[in-house]
Amino acid sequence: MPAHPRSPEFDRMMELGQAVAGSAQTVYRFLQREVDESAANYLVGQFAFGDLSLAESLRTVELFQKHVMPKVKEYT
Repeated sequence: MPAHPRSPEFDRMMELGQAVAGSAQTVYRFLQREVDESAANYLVGQFAFGDLSLAESLRTVELFQKHVMPKVKEYT
């Protein structure tokens, strides 16, 4: 059994504040709030989820790396 079980439904994970999807700005704001509230010093991302194809998952990682991580690095 996982130490931190997650819902198999992405929408439910979003409702619980355990997931985010959207524009780079939306994702960054979500992460910024999480860091502010938790003082976390690392991030674990799950970019392959549900029925996303490999190409879609890789594109998500690319967009995250290009548009979100630079802002996260500036913030932290």
